[in-house]
Amino acid sequence: DVAAASTADGANVQLWTCNGTAAQSFRIEDVGGGFVRVVNTNSGRALDVAGWSTSDGGNVQQYGYNAQANQQWRLENPSCSGAVVYQHTNYGGYAVTLPLGDYSVAALASRGVRNDDASSLRVPAGCTAFLYEHGDYTGASSLRGSDDSNLVNSGWNDRLSSIRVR
Repeated sequence: DVAAASTADGANVQLWTCNGTAAQSFRIEDVGGGFVRVVNTNSGRALDVAGWSTSDGGNVQQYGYNAQANQQWRLENPSCSGAVVYQHTNYGGYAVTLPLGDYSVAALASRGVRNDDASSLRVPAGCTAFLYEHGDYTGASSLRGSDDSNLVNSGWNDRLSSIRVR
């Protein structure tokens, strides 16, 4: 919750009982390299670790986004064991397990996944997979939070060139 629904730089972010206001609404935006920014929908300002603190009890505030490390967050899911990419629909052909991480076209190739050659995907409960059309996490993208036995239906058949598993 942004204190008092403020829209000012430096406004405190705090724990508060859910009240359904925009002061408690945030969107997550990919900034590359496995990081995201968290933006309050009311103010348009990003979560920011005040004074670049690395200490216990460091304060989190909102501030205009400036692409600095104190405004970039990595979403981790310790319960996620990874996703599995399959060559063919209905989980056929080769299968490659991808643990948590970022996989460029080169990283996928080193694990045996050919470029633009995936037709189904298993994403276990608690995991998220960000699919990208190009090998450098650009182009069209799709967020997946569950299994998909047929990527043809969503226009992603043989289109995957990079992926982030969280």
